[in-house]
Amino acid sequence: MRIIAGSYKGYTLKVPNSLKTRPTTDRARETIFNILNNYVDEYTELEVLDIFAGSGALGLEALSRGASTATFIEIDHDAINKIYDNINHLKVDDLCKVLRLDGRRLPAAYKKFNLIFMDAPYNKELTEKALKELVEKEWIAPNSLIVIEVSANENFSLPPSFIFLNERRIGLAQVYLARFLLLQ
Repeated sequence: MRIIAGSYKGYTLKVPNSLKTRPTTDRARETIFNILNNYVDEYTELEVLDIFAGSGALGLEALSRGASTATFIEIDHDAINKIYDNINHLKVDDLCKVLRLDGRRLPAAYKKFNLIFMDAPYNKELTEKALKELVEKEWIAPNSLIVIEVSANENFSLPPSFIFLNERRIGLAQVYLARFLLLQ
């Protein structure tokens, strides 16, 4: 796995050895960012949240393309160590925060994010629970973009505060791009 574009293009990412994680492939990340480029003018204004982060590849790719900060939420110890390894190698410690949290049980947000990547373990019904937590605990800024990766055979629906913008099948994954609308 490597970073596809931007300042850190070509950097090989360290990935967890654990069977608990399933890193997003280079091809899938390239497709995700190609879709995002249709909705994002400048990455420099983006505060990124990478939940169920694994190696941190999606958040680090966004940083490579100019995002201002990235916060990684992960519960697996090995994955967290790899995220730190990748952050340290890229020398982006000052732009990153790593939180050891369960995406299904989040505390109140310390800030709001405007680009969220969510790639929960497949077929465990975690995505909808985590989305609900992000909204209820106010982790998502109004008008934010969220990229959601689920198994192509997983039943999934967005809460009412989101609208679908795009979707794509990539191998065994279904990737959705949605926008968060603050409903009164």
